[in-house]
Amino acid sequence: MPGAHENGRVEQPWILSSAAEAALAMARAATDRDPLRLGAALQRALGLDASQRAAVLTQLSLEDRATTRWHAPATDMRLTREGLEQATRPVLAEWRARQLADAGVRQAADLGCGLGLESRALARAGLRVRAVELDPDTAAFARHNSAGLDVTIHVGDLTDPAVLAWALDGADAAFLDPARRDPTGPRTIDGRTGHRVLDPESWSPPWSWVRTLADRLPRTVVKVAPGIDHALVPSDASATWAAVDGDLVEASVWFRGFAGLPARRALALTHDGSLDLLTSDASVDETVTGVRDHLIDVAPVVTRSGLVTTLAARLDATRIDPHIGYLTRDGAPVPTPFHTTYRVLDVLPFDRRRVGSALAGLGCGALTVMKRGFAADTEALRRQWLRGCHGDRAMVVALTRIGDVPTAVVCEP
Repeated sequence: MPGAHENGRVEQPWILSSAAEAALAMARAATDRDPLRLGAALQRALGLDASQRAAVLTQLSLEDRATTRWHAPATDMRLTREGLEQATRPVLAEWRARQLADAGVRQAADLGCGLGLESRALARAGLRVRAVELDPDTAAFARHNSAGLDVTIHVGDLTDPAVLAWALDGADAAFLDPARRDPTGPRTIDGRTGHRVLDPESWSPPWSWVRTLADRLPRTVVKVAPGIDHALVPSDASATWAAVDGDLVEASVWFRGFAGLPARRALALTHDGSLDLLTSDASVDETVTGVRDHLIDVAPVVTRSGLVTTLAARLDATRIDPHIGYLTRDGAPVPTPFHTTYRVLDVLPFDRRRVGSALAGLGCGALTVMKRGFAADTEALRRQWLRGCHGDRAMVVALTRIGDVPTAVVCEP
C-alpha cells in the first residue's frame, strides 16, 4: 500500500467503542424511548456526557429508520445519516454480489465504500474485497460493519492513481457509486444532504473518469440514479433498473466485461429476497388499441428502463397510446411485480361533471385519482368528485391522453 495513504486515524468515533455498545444495548432494551428521559437514564446508569448521549440517541433513531426501510434489523451495523441516505438496500447489494460471484469474480474493488454495505455483501458472497473511502470516520464505520469478513478498507482518494492501483491490484471487478449530491447545498425538508447533481460530469468522480475506469477494468459496475439518461450507457454495456418492494431505488451500469447481459433489465426485488426480472431480450409488440377490459398501470421500474412493450408482450397486452405507460388487456389479470391491474368500468372524454356523475352512478365511496401524460391536480379532483359520491365502492380514475383526446378511465381494483 502506498505510504502516502496510510489507513485512517488511530482515534475512532466513540459510537464504535465497547462503551457505546453497552449504552446502545441499554437504549434498545428501554421501554420508554422518549429522548429526554432515555438520555437522563443513560447519564445516571453509565455516566455518559451530552455528546455521547446524543450519539446513542442518533444511532438508535438511524437503526429504526434502517429497519423500517430494509425490513431487517440493523442493530449489528453502525450508521450515519448521510451514509444511510446513500446506502444500497441490503437485499439489492446481496443480489448484485451473487451476480458477480456467479460471473466468476473472486476479488472486487469497492470504490467509495461509504458504510460498507456493498463490501459486506460482496464478502458474504465469498469475494475478497479491497475498499476505498475518502472520509476516515466513515471508513471506521465501514470497518465495524464488515468486521470478521475478508474486507480491507483504505482511507484515501480513489482518483489518486496510487490509491486506485492498490484497490485494483488482483481485482476481477469493481463497484462504484459516484456521489450525486452537493454536500454544501441546503438540506431538504426530510433532512437529506444537499441537492441532486444532474450533470454526470459534476458527479464525484465524474462520468468521464468512470468510463476510463471501465476501460481499465471492463468488469465494472456503477450505481447511478434511476433517472439516468439512456444515452449515457455505452452501446456495449448493460443497464439495470431496480425496485425493492415496489419502490424504484436505483439503476446500475454493467460495463462490457459482463458479456451476455441484455442491454436493459428491470429488476423487482422484495425484502425477503424474491425477485422477478424483465429483459430487453424478449420480443415486443407495439400494437396500440383502445382501452379493453383491464387497465394496466406500469411500474416506474419498467417505464424508466424503457421496457413497457416488453411487459406488454409478457402480459399479452397492448398499449392505449404509443407514448403513455398504460397497457390494456382482456381476460383474467396476470400478476407480476411490474404492474397493477384495474377492471375498467367506463371510458369517457375528460369532463369534470361527466366524470363526477359517472362515479356517483357507479356507487363510488372511496377514490384514487392517478394520471399519465395529463396535467391536473389529482387531489383537488378527488375531493371534488367525492363530494357527490355516497356509495361504498372503492374506485380509481386514470387520467390520460389517447391520441390528442384527454380521457378518464374509470376503474376498480
